[in-house]
Amino acid sequence: MLASRKLPCLKPISAHAHFLLFPLSIVFFSSAVGVSDQITTLGIIIDKYLTFDSHVFAVCKKSFSHLRALRHICSFLTEDMARSIATEIDLSRLNCANSLLFGCSASNMAKLQRVQNTAAHIVLDTHRPFPCSVICTHDCLFTSA
Repeated sequence: MLASRKLPCLKPISAHAHFLLFPLSIVFFSSAVGVSDQITTLGIIIDKYLTFDSHVFAVCKKSFSHLRALRHICSFLTEDMARSIATEIDLSRLNCANSLLFGCSASNMAKLQRVQNTAAHIVLDTHRPFPCSVICTHDCLFTSA
């Protein structure tokens, strides 16, 4: 409140009015540089509204791709080997931006939970009628050591 009295240019705006304030390009040493809607740093995709929708989409896409490959070779692996591979797929991708995803939307959390549930179904070679909560009570898959 104090800052808005001192600086009248700092006023909260709606998400739809951002195009009025931010230019489409910035002139830098007589070259026009376009403004991006998202950036990628250290494997984390950050959008301009900090919703992490594109990051969650990319993580799920890559994880499901690797889990599909694991499903094809899972019959040739022991359960411990399959568990190790699935854990590394999930831990490396899902926990990468774990602290940044605090407070993200319920739909994004559901997508990330679906990746873990799919990994549990693949490793324990169960079919879809069994809920993942029943499977995980049998033997916890993803424990942090």
